[in-house]
Amino acid sequence: YTSMGILLWFLMGLFSAEFKAAGHGKVGFTKKIFIFISKLVNIRPFRLFPAIGLAVAIIVAIQPINFVRGISYGEKAIKANENKNQYQAMVYMGKAAQLDPYRAEYKIDWANLIKNQDNLFAENIVFADNLMLEAEKLVRSDSMLTARVGSYFLERGNIEKGLKLFDTATELKPLRSESWQQRVGAYFNVVLACFAADKADKGLEYIDKTLAIIDDARQANTNNLNPFIFNKSTSEMLERLKYIKDNLGK
Repeated sequence: YTSMGILLWFLMGLFSAEFKAAGHGKVGFTKKIFIFISKLVNIRPFRLFPAIGLAVAIIVAIQPINFVRGISYGEKAIKANENKNQYQAMVYMGKAAQLDPYRAEYKIDWANLIKNQDNLFAENIVFADNLMLEAEKLVRSDSMLTARVGSYFLERGNIEKGLKLFDTATELKPLRSESWQQRVGAYFNVVLACFAADKADKGLEYIDKTLAIIDDARQANTNNLNPFIFNKSTSEMLERLKYIKDNLGK
């Protein structure tokens, strides 16, 4: 928001210079720019009106205020959630997301708070899903937030989409060991869910996909000056899956 505000104030300064020049019968710098662009794209040049500067000033003034108000509501939501008042936390987080619609964390937290409410209506969960789809578009370059979106879809039963997002998280940050460990954990939980639902064949399929992550991580480490290793918990998950695969049906 700071950089946006500086840019808009700069534009307002150009507009102001144009109006002053026009008042003295001179062609201002801004007007020259617009005349030049108009010739390039073959459109008629137009005069800038004071209303444009006013609109820009309003945007500059409102956006930082909304940003700060969003932070305030986000903090209130966290405190309400800590006090186990999930409904109030949901309301506060919703206000934060509406005030700052381009901050993915607000949408992610709002969707999760909606999902965890009691006595949900179908339209509530659809709304939460749509919030998470919006968040997904905003986190395409953020490994940690991508994993959070993936976790949501896994909990919603959208297994393939959820796992794909965990795969993407490691592609975004291939040298971040936590991304690989989260990915293994996500696949491991899917394997357990398959066996719990008496879907052994599907479980074995996901075991193979989980064990294949070892090779993916090894490949990523070839370009790592400080190679990472799986932590104890992740190594134990992989060992358990390898044991299940080798001994199932014996």
